Formats: sequence, structure tokens, C-alpha cells
Amino acid sequence: YDDAIAALTRAVGPDVDPKLDAVGQYNAYFALGEANAAKSSTREAIKDFEAAAGLQPQNAIPVYNKGVLQEQAGLKPDAEASYRSALAKDPGSIQIQTALGLLLAVEGNAAESATLLASAAPKLTQDAKAAPIYARLGDQYAKQNDYANADQARRQALALNPDDADVRLALAGSEMMRRQYVAALAQYDAAANLRPTDPAIQNGRGVAYKNLKQYPKALRAFQQALA
Repeated sequence: YDDAIAALTRAVGPDVDPKLDAVGQYNAYFALGEANAAKSSTREAIKDFEAAAGLQPQNAIPVYNKGVLQEQAGLKPDAEASYRSALAKDPGSIQIQTALGLLLAVEGNAAESATLLASAAPKLTQDAKAAPIYARLGDQYAKQNDYANADQARRQALALNPDDADVRLALAGSEMMRRQYVAALAQYDAAANLRPTDPAIQNGRGVAYKNLKQYPKALRAFQQALA
């Protein structure tokens, strides 16, 4: 990477003759951004992608890459601005929709996050890679008290990745709210198989059994939680 950065820096420098055309400069700055990012030189990489974006203003990719680096550096307002700018250039990009949706989820903007993730998730490859997007979408719906859509998204997440104990816990909690204690127990039991020493899961099982008036089972579950 050091050799690549040195050569590319010379290529876009003021002393190069003949000078690169606009496409060549774009390619050089983009490659510089990738090289500096690989070396964890985040500040330099952000500047490189900014330069690349200036050379191709309609290209969303360098702006998106800049946003990724800003988010990694903890510059979340800057990252959000970059993602929004990139999405304006390429409104159909699933990658950008997902990145902005996940960032907004962290920032607490549940409504817009849910809209973006709901648009992106069905277009993703239907495998385990899409499962975390559906799981986060469920969380955003739940924050808006839209439990029907929250449960639907979480079930889609489980269909793609049945081994997500957190999603099963969230579904169990939703079933408990509706007083569907048997259905909640099914999710708690599945989660317990995945994380047998998690006290929150055993406590949930205990509460469900207690509501079903199955007190010996409730007691055993609470004892497991305490243990």
C-alpha cells in the first residue's frame, strides 16, 4: 500500500507531465482512498474520496465510501450527510439505503429507518446476510408500537437465520404482551437451546410458566435464572 500511495500521489501531483485526464484523476483518487482506508489512514482516505467525488459529481460510490469511513470514525452526523447525498445520486441503491437505515436506527430515528430498511430488505439476497436487516427493521417497527409489522420482520429474520436468539427473545416479548404465553414459551425454549446460560431467557420462561399457572416449571426456570 505504501508503494501504491506514493505512485498515485505522484500521478495526481502538480509536477506530473502529461497530466491525467479527468477519468484518470478520478481513478487515481479513488484508488488512493482505497489504499489509505486499507492502511486505516481514515482522514486521508476521506479526503481522497472527496476529491474523487468532485471529479464525478453524479457518482454515488465515492460519497458512499466517504460516509462509511466517517461512520467508522464516529462522525455520525457527517456520515449521515454523506449517505443522504449518495442516496440522492442513486436513489435505488440497496447498499446506501441499508447503510443510512442502520445509521438512523442507531441515532433513534425509527420511522425513517424503518422506511429505508423496509425498502431495502426485500431486495437483498434471501440468505443469512439479509437476516440482520430484517431484525433491525423489526426493532424500528417496535419502537413505533407497530408490533404486527415488527413481528413479521422478525419472523422473516428467523426464516433466514433460525439461530438468532435475540430475535427469538424479541418475538417472545411480543407474544407475552399479547398474553400468548404458549407461543412465547416456544420462542423462549428455542432461545434457551441457543443460549442455555442466559438468565434473561430463563427468567422469561419463568414468567410465562407462572402466567400459565404451571408453578413447579416456573420455579425451576427462575432457579436456573438465579444460578
